[in-house]
Amino acid sequence: MRIEHRLVIDTNLYVSALLNDKGVPNRLVQYVIDKTILLFSFDTLLELYSVLMRPKFDRYVSPKDRSEHFRLIHQNATLVVLESISYIEAHGTGTRLGDPIEVKALTQAFRLHTRKNGFCAIGSVKTNIGHVDAAAGVAGLIKTVLSLQHHRIPPNLHFKTPNPEIDFAGSPFYVNAALADWETGDGLRRAGVSSFGIGGTNAHVIVEEAPIREPSGTSRDWQLLVLSAKTETALDALTERLTMYLARNPDTNLANVAYTLSEGRKALEYRRMVVCREVGDAKDALKRNGTEDPPNGTRETKSVLMTVGNALRSVPQTPETPRGGTPRRAFPTPEWSSMDGNGNEQETLDQTVTTQPALFVTEYALARLWMSWGVEPEAMIGHSMGEYVAACLATLARRPSDKAAPQVVLSSLRHRENDQSDVEFLLGTLGKLWLFGGKVDWSEFYANERYRLPLPTYPFERQRYWIDPPGTPQSIVRDSLPEVESSVKAEEADAGPRHARSNLMGIAYVAPRNDLEQTIAEVWGKSLGIEQVGIHDDFFQLGGSSLLAVQLIGRLREILKIDLPSHSLLTTPTVMALAESIAKMTDEKPERQLPSNLIEMQAGSRERRPLFLVHPAGGHVYFYRDLIHHLDPERPVYGIQAQETDGKSEPITRVEKMAARYIEIVRTRQPKEPYALGGASFGGIVAFEMARQLHASGEAVPVLVMIDTPGPGHVQAKKKSETDAEILAYFLIMGGNISVTAQELEKLAPDEQLRYFLEEQKKREVELMPDVDMADVRHFLSIFRTNLQMTWDYRPSAYPGKAVFFRAMEKTEFNPTNPERAWVDLVQGGLAVIDVPGNHITMNEPPNVRVIAERLKIYLSVGSEGELI
Repeated sequence: MRIEHRLVIDTNLYVSALLNDKGVPNRLVQYVIDKTILLFSFDTLLELYSVLMRPKFDRYVSPKDRSEHFRLIHQNATLVVLESISYIEAHGTGTRLGDPIEVKALTQAFRLHTRKNGFCAIGSVKTNIGHVDAAAGVAGLIKTVLSLQHHRIPPNLHFKTPNPEIDFAGSPFYVNAALADWETGDGLRRAGVSSFGIGGTNAHVIVEEAPIREPSGTSRDWQLLVLSAKTETALDALTERLTMYLARNPDTNLANVAYTLSEGRKALEYRRMVVCREVGDAKDALKRNGTEDPPNGTRETKSVLMTVGNALRSVPQTPETPRGGTPRRAFPTPEWSSMDGNGNEQETLDQTVTTQPALFVTEYALARLWMSWGVEPEAMIGHSMGEYVAACLATLARRPSDKAAPQVVLSSLRHRENDQSDVEFLLGTLGKLWLFGGKVDWSEFYANERYRLPLPTYPFERQRYWIDPPGTPQSIVRDSLPEVESSVKAEEADAGPRHARSNLMGIAYVAPRNDLEQTIAEVWGKSLGIEQVGIHDDFFQLGGSSLLAVQLIGRLREILKIDLPSHSLLTTPTVMALAESIAKMTDEKPERQLPSNLIEMQAGSRERRPLFLVHPAGGHVYFYRDLIHHLDPERPVYGIQAQETDGKSEPITRVEKMAARYIEIVRTRQPKEPYALGGASFGGIVAFEMARQLHASGEAVPVLVMIDTPGPGHVQAKKKSETDAEILAYFLIMGGNISVTAQELEKLAPDEQLRYFLEEQKKREVELMPDVDMADVRHFLSIFRTNLQMTWDYRPSAYPGKAVFFRAMEKTEFNPTNPERAWVDLVQGGLAVIDVPGNHITMNEPPNVRVIAERLKIYLSVGSEGELI
């Protein structure tokens, strides 16, 4: 599991070569499961291990120390012949001093037992993944185990010229420079793995390939495969996994598969079973995907045994005797053999003297067979001769339940006109019994004759169970789309339920002091569904959203007859602060203000360097509200909004020109370096160009943040024009998880598309874009389309500085799989890549955005020294 990785310019790693001292650091978390040999299929035997501790030395261990360690471990390995070790996974750090010490120590240990040269391959996993610090030894062990499993030795990458300090010709070792088959003589493949710590800890392990196991016991001709899961979809996924497993492993022992599924897996509510003879039959049956599955899951079921009295004419004349794991005492074989092969079976069965005892024997044997498999009936009932069978078995029965329940009737023997195998039919009945909740003693069924196999694991369905924050009003959903005309604002959303203040707030209530504060508080209270709103209450802490904020600002514009900026609640989120801001706007002598599209999203401390975040393709900066909420409150944060969001300014159509303009805007707040810049998606592109231009002018940008920003060549393929339906569908699917396609939206008229979008946004209570007016949405789409065109047209130059890239872990059809690849070569100072849960949009929402915020805090705190970690 990768926690973090660094991308570097020279990714070639060299071990035991002239080009050394090039170890590349990395970070890994790895684990090895020690399997219990008697219960599970195993891969490799750990023949011997040893750890030598020399912590008192303040130096690296000498060849003498290490050779003593190797000698001791090989002396103790009384069952291991040194010549049988044909591969050494070396610690191999690729340094001029370390590698010769290690090879010399190994040679000295081997020379105590053999004088052969060049028979043992040597290599190191560090040529593949770099030095993974504390996990280096485990990484080498995992590589060696996989090599043993596949009988192949991986190449030691980039090996050209041996280290001149190492005498490979006079040693038992040779560097394996190409992928090679791991040949062996009569014995098993064995290998040694070394790992050495800076503090003086030396570890060496000898591993051996797993021995060939004895074959399991005699198998039935037919096998019963049982699968179960917690949900129907998980059951389908598990079925598909098993089908793929059987396709990849056509030679697998089907009996062991059946045993593992029944004895090694817990029986869950949703169940499926198939009866098959060969792997091919199993694949075909699994592909039919459970046509006989119980409809609504399975509950624990009680069984009733019914023995018949005159149905022998309908059953086969010579039933098959089940084999493999079935208690033979359940079948009185002399009775079967007396009717075998004389050609007059039907005539014999027609005689009462034969029919009655044969019927008794058959029914009794089948009943005992079911009981031996753990199927214990709650009650027994018989008809005619079957009453005698029930009477003989009655001591094993319990009193029946008085409560009636749905019933399923299953037969033990096939009808004579059914040409199925008797064993296949019987196993099918057993499987159906299990499907409907019957208990089966699988250990008795298999009689301990099978092995467990490492089959596909359970397909866990990952779901989100985060608890929504308290106090958020619930909107009332209308049955149909709102009846609004183009360019006419939708009616204000119906107010949610009114909440008492004590249920929502933890601070003291301070009543409005003047008419302006009273007006603001009343509008807030109506929109939020709160009876009393105090002047110190924070709009967003009360449960307000960016969508509701724009709605509320629109309402205040109408009431107060002023041009209130749409971002006002970001900068002044309390009643008192908003009232003071409005008062200043109406003052005859307003104070000098920042540019209209530079939004103070968090005031912070004037002593801290601000972070500037460039808008995404939509032009607004409400997108960053959740991120800022999780940053240090002392950190000033400003959002740069697209200038055309005011509906008056002309759009900028080139990234280079936009970056230059935004640099001018940034300097109105921070005239001098160093700068901290960032942006999500398209915003990251503009931030990159701003950093490049600032660096070209001699100004430092120690912090550059790119949030899932697609680089050149990794943007979605350019089209003639992106339609409104395609953009709206993108936001509905990615941000709202709403199943809709652009083709479906294109069937609606343009205004109907916007109405549908607005209604779905309101109905699902998601914030897809901070606009509630159809005209505003049209304007948003225009800005989005313009910025998307700039993304396609931009041809960036190299940037000498560093950057951090936050990459979404969930991939979709709309976004590139590896958006960071293009930036690796462009960001010449190094690009740190951090994986974040969520997709391109939801990674910026709680709880996923916490990952970005926590790491960003670190970058901002150390950025003044120009270092990124």
